[in-house]
Amino acid sequence: MKIMKTLEQIQEFNRRKIICAVNGTEDYAEALKIEKNKNAGAISFCKNCKEFISIGNSLDGFVEFRGNEIKLDRVLLALELYPNNFGIIAGNIARIDRKNHTYNFICSWDLTKPTLEEQSEETQRAIYTLLGGKND
Repeated sequence: MKIMKTLEQIQEFNRRKIICAVNGTEDYAEALKIEKNKNAGAISFCKNCKEFISIGNSLDGFVEFRGNEIKLDRVLLALELYPNNFGIIAGNIARIDRKNHTYNFICSWDLTKPTLEEQSEETQRAIYTLLGGKND
């Protein structure tokens, strides 16, 4: 009997896979270090603590750094590492066969909601599957 992953498990898997992919490493801790170094001194809003913190200073330990928001550009960068060609057609993520000039829609991306976690559960689950996630 297959056990469906919870949305929270899927979101965490997607976050880890995408952050690793866009930072060129399979090690999540290393990917977070790279992200953090890219953002040293940048102001970030902590949604959990409702306060502004400065990444890379003494307040750094005040909140766990989880990486930058996962937006469409980062999803597409992560998908570049996989053997299929993906792109956006009319607000949909599609697998594109450039040789035959055809495409298959995979899922919709609501352009009014900028982050992956704001997308529909169906879209988040489709991204999870594209990134190699399994429902077992």
